Amino acid sequence: MPGSNLTIGFVGCGTGAMGSAVLIGLLNAIYPEDGATRVPELFRRYLACTATEAEASALRKKLDRHQTRVEVTFGDVGKVIEQADVVVLGVKPYMASQLLSTGGVAEALRGKLAISMLAGVSIDTLRGRLPHSAAGSTGADPIYWTRAVPNLAASFGQSITVVQVTEPSLPADLANLQDRIFSYVGTVKYLAENLMDLGTVLNTAGMTMVSVALEGLLDGSVASGMRRNDAMDVVLQGIRGFASILENGTHPATMRENAASPRGCTIQTLIGLEQAGVRGTYATALVKGAEHFRQAK
Repeated sequence: MPGSNLTIGFVGCGTGAMGSAVLIGLLNAIYPEDGATRVPELFRRYLACTATEAEASALRKKLDRHQTRVEVTFGDVGKVIEQADVVVLGVKPYMASQLLSTGGVAEALRGKLAISMLAGVSIDTLRGRLPHSAAGSTGADPIYWTRAVPNLAASFGQSITVVQVTEPSLPADLANLQDRIFSYVGTVKYLAENLMDLGTVLNTAGMTMVSVALEGLLDGSVASGMRRNDAMDVVLQGIRGFASILENGTHPATMRENAASPRGCTIQTLIGLEQAGVRGTYATALVKGAEHFRQAK
């Protein structure tokens, strides 16, 4: 399967779907704006399937300058999977059973790399939802299942994708292809199977949790007299700077200690957060998010 003469099919590219985020990020990396540095092509054809005609129309608009590079269809999952060499499943988790039991889907997946982006759904669960004759991972034409969960920043090449360490391992050419796909839309972090649910929550819900803190900062700025757009400019650059500090090896606690001077504004804001139990609230929220997957199984 190595080489660029391949077809990749995205199943589940509706509004706000992870599939469309990865597809757009991949295309932006391979076919950047004029003058930008491009990366090597991975695929000859790009297919995308949505559930409805309205979603297909919305996806075409979202693809913008890439519209002519992607064949967008709706409702014809079997055809997309049959034509693809690599299949990316981005449907909602509850739709997995219906999708995999659809006539012809299991057979069409044989011999292909099947990348599941379904949150909280294990590879064993996916195999179990296939018709019995197609569920096995051995034989002349196995399904090469893998599990990878990016976040919506993939559209901008800034995702981190948590990828499960599979047993048995993928063939080297497929593992390399998977790495390249997700490195084109950000970075990759490999996790053991028992950490994938936690990694999924930290990667996806973690972003939305931070958005609550961000909105609080903006609301406080507006209440104190600053325009929201101006406050956003200050906060966003502060977040970028904070990330660079952490990436250079400084622990968050050390950063707080260095920034908090006697009788200063920083220590006052930190005391306010500690009094409200914000740190414990975030920790509890993350634990509850991971527990949700265990309860749903």
